Amino acid sequence: MSVFLIVFFSNDTTLFGTNMNQAFVALGFKLEAIIMLGIVAVYTVNHGYLISLNKRMAVIWSIFVLGVLATSCINQDFRGGYVTLILMAAVGAFTTKCISLIAFSRAYVNVFKFFAICSILGRVITDVVPSLRYVGLHVQRSTGQVFYHYILYARSIEQIGGNRNYGIFREPGVFQAYLIIAIIICIILFDKRNYKKEIIGIAVLVLATMMTKSTTAYIELILVWLFFSIKGNRHAKGKEKTVILVTEMVVVTLLICYLCMYSFGAGPSIVKRVFLDKFDSSSESYASGFTRMASIGANIRLWLKNPLFGVGITNKSQAYNDLVYSLYGNSVDSDTNTVLATFSQFGCLVGMIIVVGVFGLTCIIGNRRKERLIALIMVLVLLSTEYFLFSALFNVWLWYGLRNGIGKRKCGDTEETSYEYLDKRLLHIV
Repeated sequence: MSVFLIVFFSNDTTLFGTNMNQAFVALGFKLEAIIMLGIVAVYTVNHGYLISLNKRMAVIWSIFVLGVLATSCINQDFRGGYVTLILMAAVGAFTTKCISLIAFSRAYVNVFKFFAICSILGRVITDVVPSLRYVGLHVQRSTGQVFYHYILYARSIEQIGGNRNYGIFREPGVFQAYLIIAIIICIILFDKRNYKKEIIGIAVLVLATMMTKSTTAYIELILVWLFFSIKGNRHAKGKEKTVILVTEMVVVTLLICYLCMYSFGAGPSIVKRVFLDKFDSSSESYASGFTRMASIGANIRLWLKNPLFGVGITNKSQAYNDLVYSLYGNSVDSDTNTVLATFSQFGCLVGMIIVVGVFGLTCIIGNRRKERLIALIMVLVLLSTEYFLFSALFNVWLWYGLRNGIGKRKCGDTEETSYEYLDKRLLHIV
């Protein structure tokens, strides 16, 4: 339940994140704080009212906080965003202390299977009965986009947005990122005893991911399929190989059917609409592709102005669009590169902590060099298309990665199966 609440009230959602009604945004932050205090309280009661702190984690968190505060002071920039970031880091650090990685992972998968089902049903029902699209809670984003919210599903009334699956989240790209993570966890913790249930769960997650119509989602699904093939076939025997083959056939069939239906209904080919139009300046989709590309060069230029502590939140928001326009002759609405944006805003001190966390996550995901390489690519692609630094969920995963990254045991090769390897790693790092 605590994982569900962390997700539901996070600032990644339409209702509590990008809502023009700031009362909902403030409420979301307050409820996240209450949830975190509740988790800590339950943990202390269950552990004799004592919280034993991992010294290395305490040092890393202190360096993170000092880096954020130093950025604020050096840039003479005093605003609530710095406090919010520190609180999000605290949520991540304490969650990883109070909830084991394997428990959080299983709960996370169940939560996102639930949100995936809700989003699929919500889309189908509002397609079948169009009048229902206007009976939910009216929510207007800060960008002006209007949604009707049904608590567990939200749908945009705009033509383009209404054809994409947002779930309850602020962007389809955010939803697909968290769905992809759920798919990866399903692969790692695949329960052979319930393989039919596992395959159905993966299929639901994949379908919801494809319904986001996100370019990143399609790229990630290909990478996940490659990751799944490498990881699954390495130890598969007999029935296990059949399970892998059936799962791959289900995924490929769903993908082909979905792409065919989408292409038939939309006219232009899926390849052109989803991929090629991103690089066509005359296309409506060009802004999305341009934003991703511009975030690389612009963030590097801003970071070089103050490599150690960055330019700060206010200076970044004021200078970023101007810099993009001067470099590329075009304007953008947002910065979408989490890693590079961290370096440009907060400098290399905070940025390197993010990098260590990312590498720690890839070592948890894969226990072979090939697996870790694909995992690294998957994580970097996800972090290159949306800005997650202030996200509670991102911070939770980041700090699980940091726990692994700063652990005594190195991320080396092993002959153990994924589940056994992960379980033994958890005994060491949690």
